[in-house]
Amino acid sequence: MLSPLIDVAKLREQRSAYMLEAKERAEVLCAALDRGATYPKGTFTAFWTDLTRVPGVADSCSEYARLARLAATIVPGSVEAERAFSTMSYIKNKQRNRLKQPHLSACVRMKVQDWYSVSNFPYAGALQHWQNTVQYRHAEYEEADA
Repeated sequence: MLSPLIDVAKLREQRSAYMLEAKERAEVLCAALDRGATYPKGTFTAFWTDLTRVPGVADSCSEYARLARLAATIVPGSVEAERAFSTMSYIKNKQRNRLKQPHLSACVRMKVQDWYSVSNFPYAGALQHWQNTVQYRHAEYEEADA
């Protein structure tokens, strides 16, 4: 069995120490940026490098440093994201160009995550939901016209 990436209990214990140190380091970094300082790898890396360089802080905020390393290593572009964009272009094409954002998002999520196929889609439940919302919307329009 794999161990968890982050120890949540330890993260909670280190919260107050991290908040104090992070605020102080962020103020120092912002002041340096105001003076025109630039960092070759960006402010995120500069912040965490500075924070973990201070004696004792690396130990008192070890889980936060681990969390930052995990966040920095997550690849922003991935195969899954590319698949989602391909699926979106497949769903919203010239024939279906009037899909609004909520409906397009739902269709893409259903297609990418393989929630349903033609054989296991709950057609009766979907039809009932659609009929209920149509009746609800129809009642709203009648009230607005009155």
